[in-house]
Amino acid sequence: MPVRVSAERREFRRLTQPLPARFRLRDSPVVRRGTIENISRAGAAILTPVPLPRNGIVEQLRFLLPSEDTQDSVKVSIAAAVVTSERQLFADSSERYRSGLVFHDFKGGPLEKVCKIINRELGSGPVTSLPNR
Repeated sequence: MPVRVSAERREFRRLTQPLPARFRLRDSPVVRRGTIENISRAGAAILTPVPLPRNGIVEQLRFLLPSEDTQDSVKVSIAAAVVTSERQLFADSSERYRSGLVFHDFKGGPLEKVCKIINRELGSGPVTSLPNR
């Protein structure tokens, strides 16, 4: 599967293809579905049918991070903090909520696996000179 890379000016390179995800907020038994995109070493955006609370904690965010080599795809289960949340209207009159997430992790945990795949697919180090789209 080809990996799409964002050409925006950002601190880290990003995997831009949307991926299905499941998540659960802290103190909630309900597992919800969403679409995660713009995945970087630091965080991601998630599109959901319901708003996520700013400063809320996503205790379980689960998604499959693809790789050029499908045998190296990684099942990711990670925690994240919600830093932004805004309503978006689409052409078909539907609405979704786009929230910005910052990953939380511990050494040797799922975030380290995410970083390894991103480094392998996109190169390591911060991005400081990509052109604007």
